[in-house]
Amino acid sequence: MISEMDSQFFISCPVHFENELKAELLEVWPFLLEKDGRPHAFPLNIVMEDKGGILIECPLHLGLQLNFFLKTAHRILLRWKSKKIKDFQPLVHWLKELKPETVIGTKKFRLKVEASKSRLNNEKRIAQVFHEVFEIVEDETETLLAVRVFDDLFTLSWDTSGEHLHR
Repeated sequence: MISEMDSQFFISCPVHFENELKAELLEVWPFLLEKDGRPHAFPLNIVMEDKGGILIECPLHLGLQLNFFLKTAHRILLRWKSKKIKDFQPLVHWLKELKPETVIGTKKFRLKVEASKSRLNNEKRIAQVFHEVFEIVEDETETLLAVRVFDDLFTLSWDTSGEHLHR
């Protein structure tokens, strides 16, 4: 289960719009609410500013509320798991340990894989391994699991936005 207190969200935006996204985050942050409907008291914790987005850490319920306020952002991805993996066999073992139903309530989800600068640089083969372990569908209405592989680090993130937020 994803912890309430230490959820990380990667908020993607167009490249070179990171400063505008940060300003928008700072503007809307005070208006987010606690579960009881009262204003929250958490500081905005920006973990990393990167080309094409910002990584923040906050309680789950606050990060999810950002979907209703941000217009500069493309998507808000809930970081789920990450691990350095350099071969397909350890990848299979790791995937078999994961329990996506603790996050989305069902094992059915769609998949998007991006890989670069990794020993496992074959996106089709990585997707095939995921298909062997999980029941993945191509239905656009299902939740998206974004798999990013960079420098042998697998980062799995759930798309909390659906359609791009500016729409």
